[in-house]
Amino acid sequence: MKKKLSFEWIVLVLAAGILLLMAVRFTTQQTQQTEPWRVEVERNDRADASASVSQPGKPDSLLAGETVNLNTASLHDLERLPGVGSTRAQAIMDYRQEHGPFRSVDDLLQVNGIGPGTLEELRVYVTVE
Repeated sequence: MKKKLSFEWIVLVLAAGILLLMAVRFTTQQTQQTEPWRVEVERNDRADASASVSQPGKPDSLLAGETVNLNTASLHDLERLPGVGSTRAQAIMDYRQEHGPFRSVDDLLQVNGIGPGTLEELRVYVTVE
């Protein structure tokens, strides 16, 4: 019987020791200072350096590979397109409101203020779905 009692004490002491070590490790991990996440973004604008100075109130440009759906884009999204300011963005929204969804990107030629040159500049950035 004594052997069984001493074995139980050994198991109990070992279990308590393991729990104590786990508690110490957990609390030290919780109190350690962690460095916040860092994200580095490389921007490769097609425009020259003088045009890359952001204007107050002007939204950022599109990300690489990002396209804007002409049929669902908000005014803010349209303003992010190169060469499209608030006036052209509003003209696109007005055209969409009056004539319904765009059937193709070439329908942009029907929008007041968008000509063939502007359309070709925008073609890689816009889609119609």
